[in-house]
Amino acid sequence: MLRAFQQGLSLDDMGVLEIGELTDSLRITVKQLKKHVDYISGIAYIDGLTGVKNHLAYVRDIDELKSRLLYEEMEFSIVVMDLNGLKQINDTYGHDIGNELIKFLRTTFRR
Repeated sequence: MLRAFQQGLSLDDMGVLEIGELTDSLRITVKQLKKHVDYISGIAYIDGLTGVKNHLAYVRDIDELKSRLLYEEMEFSIVVMDLNGLKQINDTYGHDIGNELIKFLRTTFRR
């Protein structure tokens, strides 16, 4: 602002420059906030070890689906899987192997 004044700009021009600077600053701030919200959502809804959605994520998704079904006609499916014997795998071979199994199944079913 001082530089604009020294360059002989009018108060109106300086106001426009200041609004432009504030707009740019706000745009950067919003971008940073979105990154933080995305990061926090990842922590809240995705298991950090396996990358699989957790229960809270499915509750959120079901609520969103219910809202959309009120206003849109759409086809959808829900798949829920229970890994029988995972405890035995973890107990026998260790949690690292159990986690790798979960990741493998997640990758297989995403195809």
